[in-house]
Amino acid sequence: MKWISTKDELPIIPEDKFGVSVLVAVYDKMYHESCGPNGAYHVYETGYFKLDEHYKRGWEMIFGSSEGMPAEDFTTTYSNGVGESYHGPIIDEITHWMYLPEPPQVPELVNKEE
Repeated sequence: MKWISTKDELPIIPEDKFGVSVLVAVYDKMYHESCGPNGAYHVYETGYFKLDEHYKRGWEMIFGSSEGMPAEDFTTTYSNGVGESYHGPIIDEITHWMYLPEPPQVPELVNKEE
């Protein structure tokens, strides 16, 4: 597994998929100011998705308009406080990302019929 700079490339979404799960390194200026450079990064799992109307609502909730909304983006989930949630952009700067490793195969779960 290797970190890839968002300046170098972005994840590739396979043609038959809506998105891919990735790990991202997010730089948070506020944490840098209060904790120093070692506390400025957070790493978490998120998705890099083709954006749809549901995402557009999240973008508008944060930015007030969908103008400038990209076709694909890293996403997170926001709650509007009244029981609804929206996918929206990650506000802090994503500097690096990497694909997730393949999960372990557990045959009794993978092949389980519903």
